[in-house]
Amino acid sequence: MPIACFTQALALNGGIERIRKKTYIYCNVPAPTTFTQFYEKLKDNPDWRMHTLPCIHIVQIEMPNELTELPLQAIA
Repeated sequence: MPIACFTQALALNGGIERIRKKTYIYCNVPAPTTFTQFYEKLKDNPDWRMHTLPCIHIVQIEMPNELTELPLQAIA
């Protein structure tokens, strides 16, 4: 994973409130992960659908079927 994804600032220009269905897929092995802080921040937010998969962050290798299903559920 490139370190820049954690150190480079992201400039947001608004508009996220117009996205009606937001989904966060949290891979929680080994817990806690680098992404636990984002899960904790969003888990009680009703604007987000939260999902947890018991695998490492390379979910497309460990749980490809589950990873494919979650975005499909989000658009249904």
